[in-house]
Amino acid sequence: MNRFILDLGSNINPEINIDKASKLLEDFFLVIKKSTKFFTDPIGMKSNNKFINMGILADSNLSQAEVKFKLLEIEDKLGRVRTDDKYSDRTIDIDIIIWNDEIVHNDYYKRDFVKQECLELGFEKK
Repeated sequence: MNRFILDLGSNINPEINIDKASKLLEDFFLVIKKSTKFFTDPIGMKSNNKFINMGILADSNLSQAEVKFKLLEIEDKLGRVRTDDKYSDRTIDIDIIIWNDEIVHNDYYKRDFVKQECLELGFEKK
């Protein structure tokens, strides 16, 4: 069984899309715990839309690549539009931050709210 922490972020109808994504994740993974929601300003982009971010601790028998594929499916289902602009507004963005107690995404180091989510979900860097 693999244990991982996801970061969910949305700045298009964020309350609705974070909740929808959270529920869809429960269809594919065993969700153990959810962090509080963090209201954040856009980082690295020009947008008037604030973000809501939330962490989720989950288990799955799937590999990391298979989990990532499922996350992309959920993003697509919720209307995520991918453009050349990596920092555009989005209905949902879901990233794997921690995989089996290893940090696998740089946002852990770049964004304080991601660290806080992970701490709430029981991850402490060793």
